[in-house]
Amino acid sequence: MGIYTKLPAEMEEVDVIIAGGGTAGCIVAARLADADPNLSILVIEGGPNNHNVPTVVVPMFFLTHLMPGNKMALFYQGKKEKQLADREVIVPSGSVLGGGSSINLTMYARPQRVDFDSWKTPVEDLQNLEGIDAVELALRFVSPDGKRQDIAHRSNPEFQPEAIGETRFVKARRMVVVSCGAIGSPLLLERSGIGKPETLEAAGIPPVSSVPGVGHEYNYHQLLAYAYKTSLGPDETLDALVQGRVDLGELMKNNDKLLGWNAQDDAWSRDFRDVPTKPLMLMSLLNGFPSDPTNIPPGQYLGVSAFSPYPYSRGHVHITKPDLDSPINFETGFFSDPHDVDLKKHVWAYKKQREIVRRMEVYRGEVASSHPPFPAGSDAACGERDGPLTDVRDIKYTAEDDAILEQWLRKNVGSTWQSLGTCKMAAVNEMGVVDPMLSVYGVEGLKVADMSIVPENVGANTNSTALAIGEKAANIFIRELGLDLSEHACQTRRSPGFSKTG
Repeated sequence: MGIYTKLPAEMEEVDVIIAGGGTAGCIVAARLADADPNLSILVIEGGPNNHNVPTVVVPMFFLTHLMPGNKMALFYQGKKEKQLADREVIVPSGSVLGGGSSINLTMYARPQRVDFDSWKTPVEDLQNLEGIDAVELALRFVSPDGKRQDIAHRSNPEFQPEAIGETRFVKARRMVVVSCGAIGSPLLLERSGIGKPETLEAAGIPPVSSVPGVGHEYNYHQLLAYAYKTSLGPDETLDALVQGRVDLGELMKNNDKLLGWNAQDDAWSRDFRDVPTKPLMLMSLLNGFPSDPTNIPPGQYLGVSAFSPYPYSRGHVHITKPDLDSPINFETGFFSDPHDVDLKKHVWAYKKQREIVRRMEVYRGEVASSHPPFPAGSDAACGERDGPLTDVRDIKYTAEDDAILEQWLRKNVGSTWQSLGTCKMAAVNEMGVVDPMLSVYGVEGLKVADMSIVPENVGANTNSTALAIGEKAANIFIRELGLDLSEHACQTRRSPGFSKTG
């Protein structure tokens, strides 16, 4: 069957429906189509058409997707949380064909073997998953011609989605795959009557299958970003572009190399002491101001982001009513673990990243607005300099400084775009939602394939894991549908389910 750019009016049934055209969903659609060109597949995605849109295909424009009101992202608003200074944290999620791969920072980092082993489900891996470096360059999904390698364009560069604009009913003859992301997928399941019976009944949804784990144990990487003044030149950071000091039209006309840049050069005893490949914190360098630059004077900046890859805190996401417009019951749970381990890790990370930057040749002081408001007389007080530091000694933080730092962290901890775990792959009595074949418990022919299935976090940017889930999910579905894999199919798709690690 050929590719339709418009949904035929007479189409009432298809073989497979994929609800959500994110990273994993696009991969599943492409692989199923490769396995059987006669298979009818309907991909449903609510975002705008991103085919050859400059803000998508030009890596340097990733900053536009971080701004409020961006149409290629959904911004989920959490409830007020006491441990976050009563803030309502906003969590973004890709809402466009290709999902996060179309709007993220193009940063590629793979998890370690210990991450996949923590899922307690046999996983196949064909590369070294043991090695880990203290420092590494930021790897990017950018082509030789400087274009983003997102899944939507790579899966089918000619596909252009259609805006339906009306309610249509289409049935799936063989399989439905939910791929709406770690926030969207549990909401879809609950609106379909799958979840904790009490949650469904409170929202006015007739229960179809009792799966209490839906929307439970929301997991995330908690992020803080810090800005510094720097001696880096105008062509070494993004600041000239963001602050309007360069002609964007000229950059585009000359296909400037900067357009293909993503601005990056980039509990202990129980969980970390004996597992050296499991990082306590991850830090990344950004060549440019790392936050909203609206009220920042023109200049050259660099930023350091620090995020916790294995937080102990957990949140939840649930519906409150059947309709799509009603507020959701969403708590991030950031800094909610009972012993404040997540907060203490960020206290350590703040002090560590600051000492590292203070020893850099390009360091010219802190941008006070993106650091805690330490008092003027404190050794930790922020300031600017004309040159690098010499004979650097560690900052001495007082008890007052630590209290200011902790409160500042609570007021500023935020999103990394890396939600997961709300439909996790585990047994039902362990709050699981899907089995190792990604089947939703109690519903025949219903699958979930996205980051919501991940039972434990990964010490890496999550898009590489979403890619792996899409590929493995497609392999599973191809076999269950009885489709033939081509002779040249990748070996990673030849074994059913998730096989044992080496």
